[in-house]
Amino acid sequence: MKFSSQNKLTTTRGALFENLKRIFLLRIVIIVFLILSLVALRYLNIPLPLHSIALALFLMTLLNGWTYLKLKRGKTLSDKTILSQLILDVCVLTFMFYFIGGYGNPFIWMYLIPITIGAVSLKKSYLWFLTSISFISYTALIFFNRPISHLHMHEFEFKYDIHSLGMWLGFIVSAAVITIFVSRIGQNLRDQDRFIANAREKVLESERMLALGAVSTSTAHELGTPLSTMAVITKDFEHFLAKDKKALKKLSILTSQIKRCKEILATLSSASQDIHQKKMTKVTVNQFISEIVDRWRDTRLSTQLSFKKTYLNKNLKINYDRALSQAIQNLLDNAADASEDKVDFSIKTDRRYLSLIIRDYGNGNAAHLNQSMYQPQSSSKGLGLGVYLSKTIFDLYEGSFEFNAHPNQGMIATVKIPIERLMDAKKS
Repeated sequence: MKFSSQNKLTTTRGALFENLKRIFLLRIVIIVFLILSLVALRYLNIPLPLHSIALALFLMTLLNGWTYLKLKRGKTLSDKTILSQLILDVCVLTFMFYFIGGYGNPFIWMYLIPITIGAVSLKKSYLWFLTSISFISYTALIFFNRPISHLHMHEFEFKYDIHSLGMWLGFIVSAAVITIFVSRIGQNLRDQDRFIANAREKVLESERMLALGAVSTSTAHELGTPLSTMAVITKDFEHFLAKDKKALKKLSILTSQIKRCKEILATLSSASQDIHQKKMTKVTVNQFISEIVDRWRDTRLSTQLSFKKTYLNKNLKINYDRALSQAIQNLLDNAADASEDKVDFSIKTDRRYLSLIIRDYGNGNAAHLNQSMYQPQSSSKGLGLGVYLSKTIFDLYEGSFEFNAHPNQGMIATVKIPIERLMDAKKS
């Protein structure tokens, strides 16, 4: 039986949804239990007001049907929803017990079920209100009820001692309710604690990324002046070394590298503005990946890139994000650093995921690389931030990311990002 998970957007709403679902399932158990009890009592030839009991069961079934619709449609839930459900349960039980002996009925313990559920589902004020309603209902049944003489038959044969049988069944069912229902709600609370712990960890991670981003933006701004100075000086050197072709060739390389640094800083500045202004540009998957590959090839001329792509729909529109683009480039850089001669890059899309597989031919260590996802690691090739930053960005898209050793040689980086997240207007 499937219900809408719309209410699981937050831990509180998710817990309310789960509690209401368990009330629904527990109510089914109670209905079946009552029906079986009625059948057993009829088998023992004990006269009962079947019409009244059938009406009570019908009301409980109707209530459960309404609960099912709320779960199916995923309507917004609150503590008042749970409270109203439990109060209606108490009312239906009171109606039924009125016709079958009132407070002397051996199944009067069933009042404890809504209270038990409320104890782990409701805030204190609502719980006391529910308990008061149950107390008033129980007390009213002492003075207002239709007695059934067969409920206290003190004969020697156990099968006719209905009150003892009811007390025994009451213990069994109460124990089962506490064991199953309360333990599951306890699991809900533990899940909620884990969710909160993960959320706190993500907040700390975001703060670290924010600090890193602020430092990067500041550094980019500061680098602009020395790069401009270097560009002017190299321009002057072109005149001084006009006759030295060998020196001019080296100077040309230096000039192109300075130009490349300026382009990177301009891209970083533009990306910072886009993030600040929350700009998103729609592009096709093919355009997005092709731009990454072309830009990376321009910076890694000495590395042979074997690129394969398999698109379910290459015209699928996604949001262009510079951060995600840079995260993928970081992995390509990491692979090229490990094996400068060759890197394999394959991409595949299906109905659910964008999958990226990057293989190098170096001698990397999978355990070390997987550890570097969670903490920046020292690196002889750079600052050791590439893998860490990539993992953080993939997490924003609820993507998975891992390193594995290739059976022959090298490492394989595998990334899977939900297509739905790539199409979202905003990242959470």
